[in-house]
Amino acid sequence: MIPESPIALVGIVLQWSSCLLLLLLCYHLGRIDMHRRMLWTWTAAWAAEAVSITGFTIQAVAALAGHPIDGARSLRWLDGVYVPGTLLFVALVGIGVARTIGRRTSLRAERTAVLTAIAVGMLATLIDAEILTGTLLILAIVTVFLGGPVLIVATERRLRGRRLLVPVAMAFFGVVALTYQLIRYFGGALDPSGDFSNVILIASGYAHALASAIVGAAVIILITEDGLRARRYADEERLHELATSEAQHGTIIESVGEVIVAEWRGDEVEGLLHEQRVEDVVVAESQRIRPSPNVEDPVALRAPAIFPRTATLPRPIRRDGRTSQALLVDDESAARSTLARIFQRGGWAVREAATGAEALSWLLGVDTPDAPAVVVCSFRMPGIGGRELYAHLQQERPEFLRCLIFVANDSDDSPALEFSRATECQLVHKPITVEEVARAVEQVTRGTMSP
Repeated sequence: MIPESPIALVGIVLQWSSCLLLLLLCYHLGRIDMHRRMLWTWTAAWAAEAVSITGFTIQAVAALAGHPIDGARSLRWLDGVYVPGTLLFVALVGIGVARTIGRRTSLRAERTAVLTAIAVGMLATLIDAEILTGTLLILAIVTVFLGGPVLIVATERRLRGRRLLVPVAMAFFGVVALTYQLIRYFGGALDPSGDFSNVILIASGYAHALASAIVGAAVIILITEDGLRARRYADEERLHELATSEAQHGTIIESVGEVIVAEWRGDEVEGLLHEQRVEDVVVAESQRIRPSPNVEDPVALRAPAIFPRTATLPRPIRRDGRTSQALLVDDESAARSTLARIFQRGGWAVREAATGAEALSWLLGVDTPDAPAVVVCSFRMPGIGGRELYAHLQQERPEFLRCLIFVANDSDDSPALEFSRATECQLVHKPITVEEVARAVEQVTRGTMSP
């Protein structure tokens, strides 16, 4: 049943409208490539929340229009979608938060959570036991919306700035939802007079709308900033590749008293030689130069030719003939994507980890033949960062210490620089460049690759 106060009925419609707006916003943002992977769960979550209160909204609109819905069967049908819809919403929020803060869950686990929420909700509706249903909803809300932020803050020790928005917004939504469920299912025992319960029921729609807006805004801000960072990294990489490509198509060779414009064609440089004397040429690599047939008494000369210095990763072939693997560890998906493109274009196999705990778990269990040749790890991460990963490996898998390359947030990261010097590990900086990665990889793989 819903409250009879017109103010409360308007609040229910407002709550449903806020969920619908968030659903549409997440859907349209999710159509952009850089957001699609993160926002599908939030789109589904707001859809589940909107569906769960659709029955209440229909009742509220009908009551405001002066045609209240009567009949136990009709009311039970409208209320029947609330419990499974709410449990599905809670499950999807849990999955969405895990993805948003960089914690990976398997697709199988996500499907299991979604199907379990729907099945348990439908079963509770069929049983039609208010105390059981209320207890179930309260436990789910406490676990995800109140326990989740506590777990995030406890494990993400360097949580700050925009990443703090999500747990704070979740906690606020959890308090609002928990208060409403307590009054809805246990209001008679907690508030016999009913005065406080009436106030809560009247304000619940408005409070839910506000809490939903805060959670939606926090998630969209976090994901949008991650997407913009990913786009910036991709643009920087494309600009670097474009500059390299332009340098390869035209090279100016300077000599004493003569300038020869040469065009790079495969492995040869062809130029018009107006002199047979070429001296003091800037050296990059010795190549064959063929003079034009129009030159009198042409003489084939061997002269050093200039080629652009393009950074490349070492060949990913180990001495045993197997392709080398790189483990990329960073809580920012944009940075992992940039690193993955650099290694994959160099022919390397790539494995990604969104947290230090995930990387450590795999490294402790991997067999030597499948061990990575390079471990690129962000120095500052929530939970297990570069410093903590090094300490664990030093105790349990010291053979991986020589493979470590740390990634600092910027060139002024003094703790990262000092730690890399103390441990003699390689260090690169964000924004990540091919040159820095190639230099670091060459250092850690020296002597382990096939020539």
